[in-house]
Amino acid sequence: MFLCAQEWLTVGLNIPLLFYNTWSRYFHSPTDTKELLYDPASVMNGDTLKFCLKEAWCKLSFFVLSFFYYLYW
Repeated sequence: MFLCAQEWLTVGLNIPLLFYNTWSRYFHSPTDTKELLYDPASVMNGDTLKFCLKEAWCKLSFFVLSFFYYLYW
């Protein structure tokens, strides 16, 4: 819809997010199985938790900023 409406700034902001979500979901899985199972011991690792917390805050800030951008533009 953004391409049809020629919203190039919005498309430019959403393309990296699309690529990142595709990469993290399908190409960077935690295990080699297709079920995407997580090992409980590796999930509770301190480094993993720090990374996931930082990633979650970055995604939250992006979505909040995107919400207000879409709301007012």
